[in-house]
Amino acid sequence: MAGCAKSTGSAGYAPAGATANSKLTFHLGHPMGSDQSVAWRPRGAAVSLALFLAAAPNCQSRSASLDWPSEDRNSFTGAFRVVGIALPYAVDAVLRKYPHRTAAHIEGWLRYGTFVSLRDRLLYVEVSKAACTTMKAFLRDRYGPAEMRLMADGLRETKREMFVHARDNVDLPSILDLDDDQQREVLESPDVLRMTIVRNPYSRLVSVWSNKIRLCEPGYGHVYVDAVGSVPGIAAKRLLSFDEFVKYMASSADVASCNNHWRLQTEMAFPSAIRFGHVGKVERLRDTEAVLRERLGIPGDFRFGRSNASALIPEVRLTEEMAATIYSLYEADFLSFGYDKGDVPVFDGRFGDISEERFAHEIVERNLILDHLYDRCDELSDECRRLQGELDRLQVEFDRV
Repeated sequence: MAGCAKSTGSAGYAPAGATANSKLTFHLGHPMGSDQSVAWRPRGAAVSLALFLAAAPNCQSRSASLDWPSEDRNSFTGAFRVVGIALPYAVDAVLRKYPHRTAAHIEGWLRYGTFVSLRDRLLYVEVSKAACTTMKAFLRDRYGPAEMRLMADGLRETKREMFVHARDNVDLPSILDLDDDQQREVLESPDVLRMTIVRNPYSRLVSVWSNKIRLCEPGYGHVYVDAVGSVPGIAAKRLLSFDEFVKYMASSADVASCNNHWRLQTEMAFPSAIRFGHVGKVERLRDTEAVLRERLGIPGDFRFGRSNASALIPEVRLTEEMAATIYSLYEADFLSFGYDKGDVPVFDGRFGDISEERFAHEIVERNLILDHLYDRCDELSDECRRLQGELDRLQVEFDRV
């Protein structure tokens, strides 16, 4: 899909089931706080059949003889209709307001990007690149688990703290882990705080470029290839400019369904379907802190930790043309969340105010991840040599026979 990232965990939907290497598993001493009141119930063989039909290759041709509307063939929605069962309540509620989206798209995001505490009557809906790392770190501190799983869920992160985006590293269920009655309650009950955090679309895109694209974070090198033909060279480094990134976005990205870091915020928060009690803004996180203090009974000196703040944001001057392009791409976000078209920030660059401590933190984190990956490569090389020796031995015995 044009403009969309390869599957890199937090760059799309986090895959489940990966096992963390014990060498990079450590304990942070957080209190365990998982909600034990979740009444999750599997929907049985019918759901399994629906998911199989939705995912099966050549599903359209294989289902041609079924009573399946053509526009629903090879889709999550159509698969559920074929087996005669209802969609999960939350998926159906969002789909009714966003009929241009597939149920699979909605299901994927609700399963990955929603966090529910039934005990505290809280629903958080993630919007990527809008304080989501900060918010997940807060939820992890409050609800656990105590052990952070690293190298988990296929994520390609360069700092250990960023593995908070592995779904199991926040010990709260998604809304789709609840039964339909609980989903309805979470979405409709007046005593549930439904919240999300959004960001000025101009600032958000600059952050994506500086934090993910410009320095070739793992999983994003393909943007260089797509935009300018190659990744930076071994010697001289030609870095992708923000103007080039904006032009790439305008020419190839479907911002309604592409990589969640630069996807429309409305396509993650679903504000037309979810009645939020609080829509926080990155520019005013103190307001969100106040809401959480009151709601959760947190002491008055509570402040969010500083998580994933971009250390190196070069000077960026948005021209009228660039601003107009960004507005045309993200008009729905400007209108839905009250951002003004003329509110164009100025980015003067942060190179001069980076402390030695922050610089060392960034380098040490990357080196630890690299060290682990080299160790893993050595382990796999040893295993390949062992298997090759075993194959050679079996070949000798086979030749004797």
